[in-house]
Amino acid sequence: MRELKTLDLGAYSTILFDADDTLFDFGAAESYALRMLFSELGLELTPEIDAVYQEINKGLWKSLEQGSITKKQLTDSRFALLFERLGEHRDGPALNERYLDHLAEGSTPFPCSEALCKALYERGISLDIVTNGITRVQTSRLEKSILRPYIRNLFISEAVGAAKPSPVFFSYVLDAIPEKDLSKILLIGDSLSSDILGANQAGLDSCWISASTLLADSPAHPTWQAASVEDLLKLL
Repeated sequence: MRELKTLDLGAYSTILFDADDTLFDFGAAESYALRMLFSELGLELTPEIDAVYQEINKGLWKSLEQGSITKKQLTDSRFALLFERLGEHRDGPALNERYLDHLAEGSTPFPCSEALCKALYERGISLDIVTNGITRVQTSRLEKSILRPYIRNLFISEAVGAAKPSPVFFSYVLDAIPEKDLSKILLIGDSLSSDILGANQAGLDSCWISASTLLADSPAHPTWQAASVEDLLKLL
């Protein structure tokens, strides 16, 4: 992995940004949606229940990345599984729909996301979002966001029909954007398993947004690593 100071963002004509936990504070949006859902049910969202939900949800998203379940299986089952763990039977798909309604309201970017996108946009760099998510949720969040003026395309796994890191997803994106020189395209994201591995397989440079240490046996190999988008802004 190269030192971050060697990353010249201006050398790229196109930057593919992951959305959640890269540009957007998904944790805040998710926390709000869960609290609102539990409030509607007349229940308290305790830290213990939240931890169980996170375990279930992350496991399902991992299975989706691996292609072992469908998006519908994920969304239909996560709340049903949660309440099973809590000793109750609930309508999982119905609860998920209410949760998504609340999630669609959350569009808070991280500090410096707007400044970074604005600076890149003003330099003539095309910015696209590539996200594993649900179309109506991600579209709503982007349209409400202060980042919207700077984003050209929003590529969502549900609409594409495949999730990162699938080559099908990346082939769709690369076919859709004007830039065909892969050396002029940079992917920036927080997930090794979906963003960075997908970039590796597609032949793209990548920047991993994480303060964690890359393990020696990692199957994903970022070109650069930054702790946050703030570190990228400092490069400009």
